[in-house]
Amino acid sequence: LKSKGEVVAAVLKEWMPRAQRECRHKVKVIRSDNGGEFIGADFEGELKRKGIQHQLTVPYNPQQNGVAERFNRILQEGVRTLLGHAGLPDPFWW
Repeated sequence: LKSKGEVVAAVLKEWMPRAQRECRHKVKVIRSDNGGEFIGADFEGELKRKGIQHQLTVPYNPQQNGVAERFNRILQEGVRTLLGHAGLPDPFWW
C-alpha cells in the first residue's frame, strides 16, 4: 500500500466485512473529514458498491465528529500517562 487512500480502501474491502459479521451490525453511514484519502474515487466507489452513505464534516469544525475527537483525546491521555509512568524524558512526550 502506497498511500493513505489505498489503506482506507483496503480497510473497506478487507476489514469491514469481518467487523460487520463479528458485531452483527451493518455499517450504514461513514462520517469523515475532507481528507484526500476519504474523497478519492477508490473510497467513494467502494462505499457506493457497499451501499454506505458518506457524510463529510465541515472543515475546521471538530465538533461535528465528537465521538472520534473524544476517542483521540482519551487515547492521547492514555499514552501520556504511560510515558510518564515509564519515566521517559520530555522529548519523548511530543
